[in-house]
Amino acid sequence: MKKILSVFTITSIVLILLANSNGQFTADYTGSTGLGQSCAQIGCHEGAGTMGVDTAKLWVRVLDAAQNEVNSYTLNQQYTVEIRYRLDGAQKVGFQCTSLFGFSTNKAGTVSNTLMPSYLQVWTDPNGREYVSHTSSGTGNAVMSGGYAIWKYKWTTPSTSPQAIFFT
Repeated sequence: MKKILSVFTITSIVLILLANSNGQFTADYTGSTGLGQSCAQIGCHEGAGTMGVDTAKLWVRVLDAAQNEVNSYTLNQQYTVEIRYRLDGAQKVGFQCTSLFGFSTNKAGTVSNTLMPSYLQVWTDPNGREYVSHTSSGTGNAVMSGGYAIWKYKWTTPSTSPQAIFFT
């Protein structure tokens, strides 16, 4: 059974152009669930290179097994989430993303970091929300190609509760 996948993709994904990172993170530095502050506010990144997201440069796509973009999902099915950022001269970029049901703070689905384990990390907060973010290795040339920074990870949809899902 297919359900609508509302990829209101960048209500709160924050891409950070960064000058330096300590490689450590905890959840909700995007402010997406109302629990935290931005990466720049909490001091993950130093220097003048930190800035917020320009949504005209950012795409979040959910891909099926054939790498086709989807706008609906099957319950308990695995997809690939692709985050793509147009560099326009940036030397380093980063991100943090979580999947939530509709306009809530409730976790939607499960993350698996099997595609880019050296460049991505997953952190689970005390409420079970999973946050995917870059590692210090995943901010530069290793994830850049053709003028874009590209990160991919596996995401398994919820097994119940067919609702709109936001990647924030």
